[in-house]
Amino acid sequence: MGEQLIPTPPEDLTGHAGGVLLFSKLPTCTINIGYNENMSHKPYSLIFWIHSAVNLLFLFSWLLFSWWIVLFGQVILFLQYKIFGGCVLSKIEFKDDTAWIPYYLHRWKLIKDREKCLVFTRNHMSVVVAGLVLVLHFVFGFKPLIF
Repeated sequence: MGEQLIPTPPEDLTGHAGGVLLFSKLPTCTINIGYNENMSHKPYSLIFWIHSAVNLLFLFSWLLFSWWIVLFGQVILFLQYKIFGGCVLSKIEFKDDTAWIPYYLHRWKLIKDREKCLVFTRNHMSVVVAGLVLVLHFVFGFKPLIF
């Protein structure tokens, strides 16, 4: 009864003597494509694509729309943060107010410091977009591509 059917080496695979294979101690390589333990779904779901489209629309709004539409969008964004305590789409996608741009840029290894990107995204990006649209429209007479 106490016999072992499979002989074990004098050392296990982790280098410890004792003859017991401890597979849980082996180094592992886990590839999580499209999943993050902080989220209850895969990040490339429909909400990811909607959030992506909204962010791209915001980032390029200074090229696409007239200055008053861009500034109106800035007011809506500001009110959203004040009324809902953050981005509604982030709360749906991440279950908290994780900022989309720093999260994915860091995940895709395009930035190293997620916190600096978060500060820029939340505090300065709106000012940059508003400044671009006002300078292009009033200084250079730029006509928007759509409205």
